[in-house]
Amino acid sequence: MEPAEKKIKLEELQESPEKSILDLNDDCLIQIFSYFSLEKLVEVDKVCPRFRSVAEEYFYKKQKVLKIEKTFQNRTPVADLAERMGPYVSTLEINTYCTNLDYLKPLWIHCTSLEHLTIRYTKIMTHVELMKDIFKNLKSAILVYCGLSDEIGEYLKTAPDLYNLSLKANPEITGNFLPELKHQLKEINVIKCDNIFRTPYFGEFCRDNLKLESLAIRLPYYRTLMASLAELTNLTKLILVNPQLIPASNIVPHFPKLTHLELRAAIFFTSEVNIILYRFLEYLGNMDCLEYLRIDENVMSSTESITKVYNRILPKFTKLKVLKVIHKYTAEFADSHLEGMKCRQTIESLEICNSRKITDKGLFKFLKDCPNIKNLYLKRCRKITDNLIHKLMPVCAERPHTLEILADETKITDYIKDELQELQEEDRKIEFHCDSTFRDWCDSDDSDSSHDSYEFDTSYDSDMD
Repeated sequence: MEPAEKKIKLEELQESPEKSILDLNDDCLIQIFSYFSLEKLVEVDKVCPRFRSVAEEYFYKKQKVLKIEKTFQNRTPVADLAERMGPYVSTLEINTYCTNLDYLKPLWIHCTSLEHLTIRYTKIMTHVELMKDIFKNLKSAILVYCGLSDEIGEYLKTAPDLYNLSLKANPEITGNFLPELKHQLKEINVIKCDNIFRTPYFGEFCRDNLKLESLAIRLPYYRTLMASLAELTNLTKLILVNPQLIPASNIVPHFPKLTHLELRAAIFFTSEVNIILYRFLEYLGNMDCLEYLRIDENVMSSTESITKVYNRILPKFTKLKVLKVIHKYTAEFADSHLEGMKCRQTIESLEICNSRKITDKGLFKFLKDCPNIKNLYLKRCRKITDNLIHKLMPVCAERPHTLEILADETKITDYIKDELQELQEEDRKIEFHCDSTFRDWCDSDDSDSSHDSYEFDTSYDSDMD
C-alpha cells in the first residue's frame, strides 16, 4: 500500500494542468538550444514563433561566421541558414568542391554585410554577377581554386576597403586589374598564378607601391620579377614558393621592414639557385629584423649550402619568435645549429621536421634556456624520446605558461600522457599530443591568413607548394 504522502503528490500532479516546454523561460530555452548545432537549430526554430525569436536574438544575431562545407549541399538547409544568419554574418567561408552552385544563391541574397569572404575549390564565375552586392563591403577576399578570370577584377574594384586579396591557384588570371588596386591592397597572394608574370601588370602593381605589406608568390620567372619586387620596400611578410633564383640577375631585393619570411620548396634545385638566395638571407641576417622564419631545406641544392646558412646566417637572427625548419626527407638541422642560435629569449614556437640529427640532449639544452617557448612541433625526429619530456617537466613547472608539444612519428610514447595526468594541475605545464591526425594548431592555409599571431603549420600545404 502506497504511503499517504506519496499518494497525495500523485493526485496533485494528476490534477495540475499539463506542462510543456513553452512554459520554460528564455534562459532555459537558451540553455537547451545551446546543445544544438546551427543546422539543427534551424529545424527547431520552425516549431513556433517563440522558438524562432529566441534563436534569432541569442544565436543568429551573435553568429558572425558562417561556414558552408561540402556535405551541406545534401543535408543542410543552406537557404534557411542564409535567411536567418545572413544579415548578421561578417565572415563567410565556402569549401564545397562543387560546380553546381544553385543551392548557394540564398547566400548572395542575404549575406549583405560581409567583410571577409573565403571561397575554396568552388567555380564561381558563373555566379559572379549574382554575387556583385557582397563585394562592396569586403575587406578580405580569399578566392582559391575558383576558376577565376580577369572579369573578377571589375567586382573587386567595387570594394573600396579591400586590403587582403588571395588569388591563389587561378592560373588564367593575367592581373590586368591589379594596378588599379595598388593603393588599397596591403596583402596579396598570387601563388600558382603564373600568367600574371607573363604580362606587365604585376610590375605596374609593384612600381612605387608603398602600401603592400604582405606578398605570397611562386617565382617561376625570377629574372623578370626582381626589379618589380625591389620596389616593395614596405613589405613586412614575404612567402616565396619555389624561388628559382637566376644568378645572372644582380638585383637582391632589400626589404628593410621585413619581419616574416617563408622559403618554401616542393622540388630540388640546382646549384645555381644558391647564390642570390644566400646573399638575400645574409642581408636579412645583418639587418636582424626577422621574427618569423620558415626554411624548406629543399630551396638549397646541397648539404653544404644549407649547412652554411645554419652555421653563418641563422645565429644572426636574435629576435626570432617562430622558427620552422622543414625537409621532406632528411633535414640537416642538428643539435650544433640549435646551440649556435641567439634567439633563446624571444623564441615562442619551434618546428623541426625530418631531422635525424636532433637529439633529446641537444633540444633540451636549447629549450631550457628559452623562457618564452610555448609551442614545439616535432615531425619524424627519430632520436626524440620520452626522456625529453621527463627533463622538461620540472623546467616547465616553474614557468607561468603551458608548453604545447605535438610529436608526430618520433619515439615519444603515449605513456607520457598518463604521466602528465598524474601530476598536480599546477605542475602540469606541458600539453602533449602524439597523434599524426592532430592538425588544429594552425590555420589550414597560413598563406591566406592575415593573422598576426604565430601559429603552427603542421602540414606541408600542398596548395602552397
